[in-house]
Amino acid sequence: MPKLLSTERLPKTLILLLVMSILFLGLLKSASYIYWNAPLRSVLAAIKYEEYRQYQSIAADTVAYKTVEKDYKTGQIYVLVRYKDDPGFDYRYIYYLFVPSANPQRTHDYHKMRLQVFYSNRPVDKDNLQAERACTHPPLENIYAADAYF
Repeated sequence: MPKLLSTERLPKTLILLLVMSILFLGLLKSASYIYWNAPLRSVLAAIKYEEYRQYQSIAADTVAYKTVEKDYKTGQIYVLVRYKDDPGFDYRYIYYLFVPSANPQRTHDYHKMRLQVFYSNRPVDKDNLQAERACTHPPLENIYAADAYF
């Protein structure tokens, strides 16, 4: 009567299975690190900022400074910008990898950004709406009466 599992092959099979599971877990951990912590989302935020800036019709040479930062508490990526032609305001472009969709056909929208404008010499408070009305480059939803997420 033939043996289905030989005792000689069983340890090799277990070792192979163990090595494959360790490699899979390592790959999974690396992929999650790249997704959440590495510069992948920062690069995507910079790309989306460039699209948003072009829709606002802002020339690239008017940017005084631009930094991409991550808020580790909320996990959001911010692109902080100050423009030469609008020095009294700080622009914070908030990048979302996905947001809940307003469309009932979809559950999420992906690769979205929205803009918040603040006075540069005042603390962040409820003057935010006044700053968005007074700035040179208002958010797109104020211009086109569109969804807040571009």
